[in-house]
Amino acid sequence: MKAVFLSDAHITGHADPNLPPLLGFLETLCGRVDRLYLVGDLFDTWFAFPRAVFDTYVPLLGALDAVHRAGTKLVFVTGNHDFEMGACFHNILDADVYDTDVEVNEDGRRAYVAHGDLANPKDKGYRRLRAILRSGLVRWMGRRLPPSWVWGIAKGLRRTCGREKWADGNGLDEVFAAYAAAKHAEGFDTVILGHSHKAVFENSAGGTYVNLGDWISLRTYLEWTDGALRLKQWLWPEAESRDFAPPVNP
Repeated sequence: MKAVFLSDAHITGHADPNLPPLLGFLETLCGRVDRLYLVGDLFDTWFAFPRAVFDTYVPLLGALDAVHRAGTKLVFVTGNHDFEMGACFHNILDADVYDTDVEVNEDGRRAYVAHGDLANPKDKGYRRLRAILRSGLVRWMGRRLPPSWVWGIAKGLRRTCGREKWADGNGLDEVFAAYAAAKHAEGFDTVILGHSHKAVFENSAGGTYVNLGDWISLRTYLEWTDGALRLKQWLWPEAESRDFAPPVNP
């Protein structure tokens, strides 16, 4: 299998400066990979409606459709910003959509793939909010509101809640490492996460842990080729890839 895994682009719309690099990268995948795993938070705001999408995302949806039509299977693992995918992903893009996580058994690897927003068991406030937003009632109500209202509500939630700080020294590196170790103990030799916005590739006695980083500042992704894993970085505007080398702390 040849596959690409990426997460956390947080694209805000057609004018997002991070969109052109992502569109250029998706174009290079057409006809060249078997699967594209989108491991949550591709969109900064997404909510599915019965017969509508946010028009500002049409360029990105068109690029995903081109990848799909070229023969790549799209696999979407929901994130905390995009969990109600709906008819566009199921029926038009023919994507496999998994709520929270998915197990991948290929090329002799047993991999656990998740966005990673549940990695921190102490974040009770987020877990409560997550349960409310993903409840059947909220989803039912959201599908019946005008898209402009849902967009405004999501914007208000982001402004009120803010984003978790992912700076070094806040203990979250250890939280994610412990979460990966727990999954290794469950029998997964490979753990692939996102959400932290920090690219990580670690091999240990327990197995391999990869964090996909993001497409805001890093543009990192995981390349899986017949079981061999490489964490790579998309260079823009050069429009080429290289192996990702984490910055060395002084």
